[in-house]
Order: sequence, then structure tokens, then C-alpha cells
Amino acid sequence: MAENKQRDIPVVIFHQGCPKHLPYSVRSAERHNKRVILLGDEANKHVAKEWYDSGRLSLDRYKEFEKVFVNYSTYSDFFSLICFKRYFLYFELMKELGFERIMVAESDLYNCADYSTIPSLCDAYAMVSTIEGQDKNYGWSSCCHCSYWTREALDDFLIFCQNTFENNRALLEEKWNYHKEHSLAGGVCDMTLVYLWMKDKPNVLNSALVFDGGTIDQNLCDRVNYNENEYKYNSFAKIKKYVIKKDADGMRYPYLEAVDGSLVKVYAIHCSGRGKAAIAAFDKGYGAVCMSQLLALFKMRIGSLKAKLLGH
Repeated sequence: MAENKQRDIPVVIFHQGCPKHLPYSVRSAERHNKRVILLGDEANKHVAKEWYDSGRLSLDRYKEFEKVFVNYSTYSDFFSLICFKRYFLYFELMKELGFERIMVAESDLYNCADYSTIPSLCDAYAMVSTIEGQDKNYGWSSCCHCSYWTREALDDFLIFCQNTFENNRALLEEKWNYHKEHSLAGGVCDMTLVYLWMKDKPNVLNSALVFDGGTIDQNLCDRVNYNENEYKYNSFAKIKKYVIKKDADGMRYPYLEAVDGSLVKVYAIHCSGRGKAAIAAFDKGYGAVCMSQLLALFKMRIGSLKAKLLGH
């Protein structure tokens, strides 16, 4: 019994506030995983079976990071800092609850798997998502929308963040200067630091690849997963093409359709931006997902038209 308990990976979802998509994301994680913790605030206390007040966690280590942080991006200081802050909160939660490893599921994720049953996570140090070619043109980005962390790895990453901002800002300024010279949005963010931390670590899994027969969708609305030519794309709804079918356990699971027609099981789907509307729709089927995205695209176009008419 103790062995099974140790094998189970707790899933942690961090969010402040309670947008419409949050309950559906939490519910998808709870459907497949034995323990799901919503690390949140009073606004979302009612959403999850297990909720933890993020305000109870120590911010001492984060405050030390704030002292050395410089915003090398076009994002607001608030947004830039909260992106880093969540990693400190994850680590403090792990200490508080005695976890040696966790699965981080961002709140715009549709969860499709029991992460504890994925064999590669047994011996992994960490897992993040990295699209090919990030070493070119200062891409330098690894996404943690569905990431795995041992406590040792997360501690190492936080030390790396502190040391980089404190002692190696020239590396970050190099990327920021490239963005400014080419008038590019973005710049240095938490994903930059994740990439720089993991790029020479062979024991960090890349979830954008196929592993153990499945993968994690980098972004429902994007043609790219690891590269641009892996999976079929629905150009009408502007999302990846999915097939949803029942497995041997009687549950319905989504599969990406590869360009050769083969099906690849998906452990989680990142529904960022307009894709958030798809989180509730996936339980109804792919047709409902397409409709949610067509409606989202229509709303975006109406919003853009209004802005033009008002001269904004």
C-alpha cells in the first residue's frame, strides 16, 4: 500500500481567480489522477476536491529572487514575476506536504491521463516541452504547461534562476537585445530560464516528443508540436486534428492523427489563448471542440472589427 502511495504522482494546478475554464481543467485532472491539488485563492476554493491556499506558503525565497530580478521583456512586471513566482510556490508546497515529485498541470490544460502510469516518469529528473530549433534566433523557450518535477530538480532550477539574474545577466541581455533590435514582442521570461537550465541535461524529458507511445500537445491551436510536419491540422477550425475513441478501459481518449495516418495517444492538451473554450468541449467530442474554436475565432474577429470602428 505504501509502495503504491509513493508511486502516485500528485498533480498540482496553480491559479488565482476563477475563470470559466478552470473547473473543467481541474475536473479533467481529477477524472484520471488519484490526487489533484488546486493551489489557489478564495475565489476558486470551491472548484477542486483538494484545495490549498497559496497565501499560506512562505515567500522568503521568492523575495530574494525579486531583489535580483530585472524585466528584460515587453511583458508587465506583474505578469513576468507571477510566472516565476509559481515555481517558488510549487517548491514550497512540495516541502510543506512532503512531496518528492509532482506533476504541474497549468489551468488551461485538458488532462487525458493518469500521469503516474507513464513509465518514463519513474526515473526522470524533470520533464518540460521544447520545440525543435530553440537554439536559433534566440528562441530559447521551454514550456511547462504540463511538466514533471522532482524536488531536487525544482530546487536546482530555482538556484539557477537566482544565480543567472544575479551573476549572469549578460546572457539574458543578449536575448533581450536581439528582441529590441528586431522589434520582436516577448523577451526573457520563465520559459527562457527553463530552456537555459535544461538544454544540457539529458535526464530532462522533452514532452513535445513521442514517449511511451504518447505525447503532450504543445498547443491545440498551433501546427507545431515538436516540429511543424508531424500531425494533421484542421485549417477550418485552426486546430490540430483529433480522433477521440474508447480504450480497453471503456474511457474515451483523444489521439492526434499523424501525417502518415497513424494515431498517437495524447496525455494532455494545452488549450491556451482562444483554445481555453475547448477544455469544456473535449468531453462532448471533436465536433464540439471545432465549434468552440469557430465561435472563439468569430468573437475575435468581431472584437477586432469593433476596435477598428472605434479607432483603437
